[in-house]
Amino acid sequence: MPNLRGPGTNNIDLSLFKNFRYRERLTAQLRGEAFNLDNHPIWNGPGTTVNDLANFGKINSKGGQRRQVQVALKLIF
Repeated sequence: MPNLRGPGTNNIDLSLFKNFRYRERLTAQLRGEAFNLDNHPIWNGPGTTVNDLANFGKINSKGGQRRQVQVALKLIF
């Protein structure tokens, strides 16, 4: 079914970095990252089996990732 299309995706990722210099040879980097920041659902494609009339063209499940946030400290020497 090449003409059967699903909904589009909407995804916002965000990264923030701050470098702290300690002496000449050591730098610490504080990192904050968020994936799928607005927590928008990402739906799977519709059912494409023509003989399954109950599910043909219907979207029955959600795919993709939920919002993920991570914080890290990176030492560079």
